[in-house]
Amino acid sequence: METKQYPQLEEFRQALYANLDDAADATFELIDALASQTTARSPVELSLEAVFRREYS
Repeated sequence: METKQYPQLEEFRQALYANLDDAADATFELIDALASQTTARSPVELSLEAVFRREYS
């Protein structure tokens, strides 16, 4: 996500990421998916979003 035009948003995202635990990357991608998707009916559908790059094996 390009946030250079929005320094307050960039600061918020960095502070949020710094406060997440060991699964910070996956959690942050889920947050991005929540923010970009308006029709998902479940977390499973959120995982189909392009911003959620995690795969399960």
